[in-house]
Amino acid sequence: MRRPTFPRDSKCRGLLAFTLIELLVVVAIIAILAALLLPALARAKQKAHQANCISNLKQFAYAISMYTQDYRDSLPGPAWTGIFFTYYDKRPAAESGDPAAFDKYDGSLVAQLTAYLALPPPSSLVRTAAVTICPASYKVLPKLTASPPLYVPISYFSQSSFTNEPPNVVLQYPFGRPDGTPPPLGAPKKISMIRNPSDTWALTDCDYQLMTNFGISSATYMDYVARQPVHGSKTPALRNYMYFDWSVRSRKTKY
Repeated sequence: MRRPTFPRDSKCRGLLAFTLIELLVVVAIIAILAALLLPALARAKQKAHQANCISNLKQFAYAISMYTQDYRDSLPGPAWTGIFFTYYDKRPAAESGDPAAFDKYDGSLVAQLTAYLALPPPSSLVRTAAVTICPASYKVLPKLTASPPLYVPISYFSQSSFTNEPPNVVLQYPFGRPDGTPPPLGAPKKISMIRNPSDTWALTDCDYQLMTNFGISSATYMDYVARQPVHGSKTPALRNYMYFDWSVRSRKTKY
């Protein structure tokens, strides 16, 4: 069978070719579209990371809520204010909650919530809990080698003290203090002690800007956190918050 042939006149050649100007126009249009689309894609990715972060905090809220129901209204702890990525059991023979074994989990809050988060129970093996990691902060963490259990990255942070109104009283260490501080100060508090749970936050996104505004300068995880707020606005700062009524909300603060 003979191959089909096409006319080779100048009119046909003109239809099959582009001029240099036409190619430059196409390239310019593609560049303009890319410039318009890339910021939108970046914002969409940022929103996706924030939604993932909110989901993490909601999981913490459900887990802590169930823990308080099982442990006579007591919050989990004692735990450090920084929510470590890692957890393990330093004293497997000691009972959880034993005041004499305050360092059983080396201050890792998630270690006491594994049963409610479908995580492997704490053991001598150091494990990482994905629920503790905000993807937005993880991608901007300083490039430092972690040294568990204390010198590790964190994405979330809890308050060491807050004004508990009414009355006008400061409540310290709601999750206790894993450094041997004797009860009642060093012990986890009961959720019923918090007067305004819907206005008092339990966990929030952690960054260097937040910590320095709280006057913190010597925490072991100080160099392992994001330098600035990670969900968009820096000043005022946009962060996600989990409150003691177990709600999770986003809000802006001046620091």
